[in-house]
Amino acid sequence: GYDHTCAVTISSDAYCWGQNNLGQLGDGTFIQRVQPTGVVGLSPSGTRIGFMAQIAAGEFHTCGTTPTGTVFCWGDNMSGQVGNANLGTLHVFPAIVSGIGVAVSHIEAGEAFTCVLDTGGGARCWGENLDGQLGDGTTISRFSPALVSGFATGVAQIGLGDFHACADTSTGLRYCWGDSFFGQLGNGSLT
Repeated sequence: GYDHTCAVTISSDAYCWGQNNLGQLGDGTFIQRVQPTGVVGLSPSGTRIGFMAQIAAGEFHTCGTTPTGTVFCWGDNMSGQVGNANLGTLHVFPAIVSGIGVAVSHIEAGEAFTCVLDTGGGARCWGENLDGQLGDGTTISRFSPALVSGFATGVAQIGLGDFHACADTSTGLRYCWGDSFFGQLGNGSLT
């Protein structure tokens, strides 16, 4: 993340450490941690709400997937990056992202947006979209997952920057969208 780090252990427990001013560690506090601290409900302490398969740290939010493909997010939700309608609310505990409708196989977090790949190769994103980084053909920020245009199936990998995203298809093609101020889309344009 921007100034926090997270990890999943081989026993599927989630831990985060670093800055926690917006609840991005998911430990129920705003206390900075200099050692790995269990994410509430996703680590051995307290009531377990899920086990983690993957975790992704954005600038001030964090999201993870369970082995069965459920997505949890926590931290800053100013742009909807936690995946619920409580915009502007800080989530110090993990919250389930609703509206995905399918099992998730991979997750990535950008500056203030999140994207997932579903088990059928579809890509969905939510959060800030001022630069078109959600890839849904608009610049409207979303607080629930929106399908990336043209990517209902066939996506093999996805990667996120601060304000842009790229995806590799199962046929070996790479597509990028969002901000290209520094040429990060790789199409020869700064647009």
